[in-house]
Amino acid sequence: MLYDLIRSRVPEHISIYGQAEMVGPKLATYLSRHPEMEIKCLKNSKVSFRTTDDPENFESHAQLFYGQTLHAQRVVLGVK
Repeated sequence: MLYDLIRSRVPEHISIYGQAEMVGPKLATYLSRHPEMEIKCLKNSKVSFRTTDDPENFESHAQLFYGQTLHAQRVVLGVK
């Protein structure tokens, strides 16, 4: 989201790398070196989102980053 803004302010001779370009390949390399991690990975799991904010507000912003429609549940944190 911010790449174009940052790119417009940084000289062309400077490379800019995003998380996907760095983390994805490193994770793939790590997993290929550690096959024992396969048994620790959940299969057919579900993702749930909870927020202390308004769920609709959270959903509209989170979908920009998550890349798909999602539903959030509001939670109230209590103080003991």
